[in-house]
Amino acid sequence: LGWLSEAAALYQQAKEWDKISALVKSRGAELMQQGRHQLLRGWLQSFPLVHLDKEPWMEYWLAMSLQPVSTRDSRNHFVRAFENFNKQGDRVGQLLSWAGMIETYVHDLASFTELDQWIPVMETLYQQEHASLDASVNARVAMARTPVEIGELAVEAEVLMIFEID
Repeated sequence: LGWLSEAAALYQQAKEWDKISALVKSRGAELMQQGRHQLLRGWLQSFPLVHLDKEPWMEYWLAMSLQPVSTRDSRNHFVRAFENFNKQGDRVGQLLSWAGMIETYVHDLASFTELDQWIPVMETLYQQEHASLDASVNARVAMARTPVEIGELAVEAEVLMIFEID
């Protein structure tokens, strides 16, 4: 991937954001799988903010690249990506951003009460789109849903114990 780094550096110098975007779209997942999140983050942090707003997939990959080092920053970028995907009507992008955001809460062992606003949004989206999603997107969303559903079951069990309801 040496050529990839060199190409990206040249594109950065020339401010060829669309060409870097194409590299990120085609190689983002591969770079993350290889643990090269720092390289990916470096490319994306050089983008003008206006470009990130216009290209929610760049915001998404920036959030992904931040997950290993700053879950709070990652979460903020996932929220921005989610909102921008919503504006563009990209349901797959919304679901993947939602899944990434949930992962940040799990990694932080944060309170799931903050998720209350996001659960109905995801449920609606997922019900509308799940049949048309590819297997990898379905799996990612299902993995993110699991801790949320476990948390909901725990709360229900606690309520039942409090009121001694069978």
